[in-house]
Amino acid sequence: MSIFLDVIVGEHKEDPISFSLDNSFSEVNLSDQEFSKIKIGWLSDMNGNYQYDPEIIEICNKQLNNLEKHKVIIENLKPKIDAHKLWNCWGTLRAKSIYEDIITMNIQDVNGMTPQAIWEYNKGIKLTDEDVKSALNSRIELSNDVNSLFGEFDFLALPSQQSFPFDKNLRHPEKINDKLMDTYHRWIEIHIFASLFYLPSISLPIGFNKEGFPIGIQIIAKQKEDLKVISFAKRYEEIFNYSKIKPKLN
Repeated sequence: MSIFLDVIVGEHKEDPISFSLDNSFSEVNLSDQEFSKIKIGWLSDMNGNYQYDPEIIEICNKQLNNLEKHKVIIENLKPKIDAHKLWNCWGTLRAKSIYEDIITMNIQDVNGMTPQAIWEYNKGIKLTDEDVKSALNSRIELSNDVNSLFGEFDFLALPSQQSFPFDKNLRHPEKINDKLMDTYHRWIEIHIFASLFYLPSISLPIGFNKEGFPIGIQIIAKQKEDLKVISFAKRYEEIFNYSKIKPKLN
């Protein structure tokens, strides 16, 4: 992966959030001293706002405890981040973007699209300029809250998933932890945190549940610290060797 990232890295004049690096992904590494000073803020269920299948939080906590044995500092956080505002902001910007893409592509039969695309189209067509402006302002406010956390921590952490693999005939899980999903994408709510604020993140494997299904944990860095999150992932793999661990299947 490091080799691939080194190929595509660099600032581009047409991408306002792109930037150049002062090192390469393949060469960057954390020293023992640097690794022992890492401090991670564990967001868990975001103050009870995120739903997870049973075992997910338990397995994450167990692996975070293992990291502490290697001198990484873990702190449980109760962030002052409005998860409801976060969801609405992302949902508005996503629907507006997809709606405009559909218009640009000049798709004649909207009802012939996937149910997910139709859902976004129907939401996007109702959004006003004021709705979008409000969402953009919310992103700025929320971004300030997120950036304040990085003043105390090197990384933030969330589970990489809210549910374990489900029946392939389902478009999405109907409920998680006995709570019904109110949209087709509520089950991936934990991924909007990093994507909405352009934060570099990586999903690290942490084990399997009792049925042998895999689970991971997101390690999220502040903007432009892509090298740091990759170097942490490298050291993590050196310590735990999860790429060599396979589930015990019946």
